[in-house]
Amino acid sequence: MNTKQKNDQQFYHRSAYAGNENLHILAEAGWNYAWVVLFSTHRYCKAQQEKIINHIFNFLAGNSQAFEGYIEFCKRISLAADHTGKHNNGRMPIPALVWFDPSYTEGFQRTGLLYKQFLEKPFFQKGQARHWKALAEAILDNIEENSKTSFDYWANWFRQRRAWEFLYFFIQAHTYNNLKDLFYE
Repeated sequence: MNTKQKNDQQFYHRSAYAGNENLHILAEAGWNYAWVVLFSTHRYCKAQQEKIINHIFNFLAGNSQAFEGYIEFCKRISLAADHTGKHNNGRMPIPALVWFDPSYTEGFQRTGLLYKQFLEKPFFQKGQARHWKALAEAILDNIEENSKTSFDYWANWFRQRRAWEFLYFFIQAHTYNNLKDLFYE
């Protein structure tokens, strides 16, 4: 999608993922989001990453609307990052393979409670919630398109809003997406 079209539609993926097609792309984007926001200090082999993506895929498959499930997933990761920042000095003490396992109730499963509280009484500032959603969009766009035009659009989007932390996350996700084979053992 070109820059003009993106400017006309603030967040445009909603219609592209109206059903549950392309769940694997959304699961991969979800993993990139989670890795950047929570797990960037950890390394995972390809087999571990595939298991994690499978857990994310299963979560997304349980939603009637895949894109809405992806946005919920990213919000839950954001809430976990906020919680981790306040309670664990910003470090995720649990490896992603354990944290995403559905049988581990203190990991991703627990973010459901944080998400429910978020929906009842949002504790993120309005602008910051918008920035988290934009980051989810930018990472998905990076998985789908991965072009200079797309990178420039999203980098400028965060710069114009002085959302420096989100710009950092986006650049980190872009780098990871382009060099991820080097991250595998």
